[in-house]
Amino acid sequence: MPEPSQQLYGVNTTVNIADNLMARVKDPLWFLAMQWRTGEFEAENGGRVAHIQISGSEHDLVSVTRGGTSQPIDLDHPLEAVVESEDDLGSPAWRSAALEYSFGAATKGHDLVASEYTGSHLDWYHFDLDGVRDVTADRTVTADVLPAKARIQGTPHTRWWRFEQSRDALGGTADPEPNVLSTLLPEFSMIDADNWFVVPLRQRAGTIRELTAVTVVDSFGIKTSLGPAIESWGPTAWGTFVLDAERAAPNSADGRLHFVPNIALEVLHNDEVEEVRFLRDEESNVVWAYERLVHTPEGERIYHGDAGAGRGGGGNGAAVGERFVLADDVPVGWIPYVARQLQPSSGADGEIYLRRARAQEDPVAARPRSRVVGESWRLDEHEIPRTGIRVRRIRRFARGSDGSELFWIGRQKDAALRTAGPMLRSDYLTED
Repeated sequence: MPEPSQQLYGVNTTVNIADNLMARVKDPLWFLAMQWRTGEFEAENGGRVAHIQISGSEHDLVSVTRGGTSQPIDLDHPLEAVVESEDDLGSPAWRSAALEYSFGAATKGHDLVASEYTGSHLDWYHFDLDGVRDVTADRTVTADVLPAKARIQGTPHTRWWRFEQSRDALGGTADPEPNVLSTLLPEFSMIDADNWFVVPLRQRAGTIRELTAVTVVDSFGIKTSLGPAIESWGPTAWGTFVLDAERAAPNSADGRLHFVPNIALEVLHNDEVEEVRFLRDEESNVVWAYERLVHTPEGERIYHGDAGAGRGGGGNGAAVGERFVLADDVPVGWIPYVARQLQPSSGADGEIYLRRARAQEDPVAARPRSRVVGESWRLDEHEIPRTGIRVRRIRRFARGSDGSELFWIGRQKDAALRTAGPMLRSDYLTED
């Protein structure tokens, strides 16, 4: 149960209201000290924010580029279905070496690029600004909105005689490792939070909005024009909720652009088509691709490799009833990746990549059966962490804003669950 908030209320003890209207205080010096403590005596007289006038222009997304091929899009359809959908040759947007999606999107005047989309929860922060062109906007927008004060949990109330709950005291939070951020947060919440406002502004999905003018009108009718905060901080400053400039001019992503992609409200997952886990084996100095779930051309679902796959071995017999095994056969469904230098001719220790290898003598049995491994003959070495990753092909469904039903097969990369390796042994005796 939440703690009840405590407040002080005045109680009338007489029928005469004059004493209450005077609002007398017992300790006026306390109020003066609190005003001095928070720097109110240094403030300049001015009006409060009454309303904000905003004008700008909107640009609709017109195309998506996958694998070097551009195609027009319908803004009523979720962007995930366009980007992730596969054809007979695979997924054009899938980067097999990085096990991620890479694609581009464009308006008539802006080029966007997304290079590290893992197939889960596509949003505006996956995109970077790649280029800007001077074109006429699809439409102009104007709005006159009422701002609301930005409030965060733990911020003191503006009225001195209101008590906050003790669990929200940011100033009393113990920080085991004091740093700049741990001091900036209490300072912002206790001193500056009353000077920040939130302005609600509706924007159509699948558009880039460029703000051209923001004017603040205070209670005295004085108008003040505001520019992007990053513009006043300089080119080396950082910002939040803004598009980064990938290869475009640095000043083109200065906070004026706001991108809202046309993504699905909810994507439903159905049956998994494939599941492959990429695991590091430090002892063998390889990376294993474990095809945990695959589909045969006939539509049969196979889990954990073939049922008849086991460990064999061969060698010279050491004694009657015993035989010496030089090394176990790799089970079906386990594909090794070995390290190779990017520039072996240089002779210097340089960057390496992972090359798919063959673990069995039989070329048919050693052939990968999953589409994910079949496409990934090469992997970027830094993409495989020590904990391993999992890549799945999943049947997905979503509805468009026009009510249309969309089905496709998408891929998703995430952390792998704890998985044992192939458990190979070498140089041992076994009884037949």
